[in-house]
Amino acid sequence: MKTGMLSQDTEILLLEYASGVLPSQLSLLMASYVSMSAAAMAYVRSCEQIGGMFLEHDCRPVAMQKNSLKQVLARLENTDQGGQNVSAGVSGADAFDCGLPDSCLPLPLRRHLQRPEQAIRWKKMLPGMAYLPLSFSDDSLSVYMLKVAPGIKTPRHRHPGMELTLVLDGAFHDENGHYAAGDLIILQDDHDHQPIADDRQGCICIVASDHPAHFTGTLTRFLNFLMR
Repeated sequence: MKTGMLSQDTEILLLEYASGVLPSQLSLLMASYVSMSAAAMAYVRSCEQIGGMFLEHDCRPVAMQKNSLKQVLARLENTDQGGQNVSAGVSGADAFDCGLPDSCLPLPLRRHLQRPEQAIRWKKMLPGMAYLPLSFSDDSLSVYMLKVAPGIKTPRHRHPGMELTLVLDGAFHDENGHYAAGDLIILQDDHDHQPIADDRQGCICIVASDHPAHFTGTLTRFLNFLMR
């Protein structure tokens, strides 16, 4: 599990995650990040403890309905919108096949991939690159998994809005640094870069963005239409 310091932007996202205010797309990515990072998990627990203290000291108790416990237990048993029970078979290798090793799939992501509405169809972008769109009822954010073969340079692109990238397996580097499994990269404000996958392992990521990446290379601008 990843350890280390958290950036201010990461702490803000973790606080929003702990508060339950993030959209479902970002909640999935942050839940996966928390499961891979000891520092993130500790920070979320601290936020939850502080929230519990506010509830204990600043909230007035109210009478519960007679069927409240029954409703809560039903929601815990059925965690997704379709009512699918995901407690069974989440660790089984034959439950589904996304073409990736179980070791690189955090439990929240694995559960999402098992949903009936989630199609497991990798789409080829360029030689050595493929992406898998993740389905949500809310399409305000784009979320997809990306796998890049060893040593492959991704097309140079910029980000008109916010983009979160969580490295699931392998590693990559760009102009700003080197990122390995468990690292969360937050890009904003029209950032321009060209990631390059690790020479030996390649890289597998989950990416969430509020605007599509804009590819700026002369030969790769057609990807702006493919990724829409």
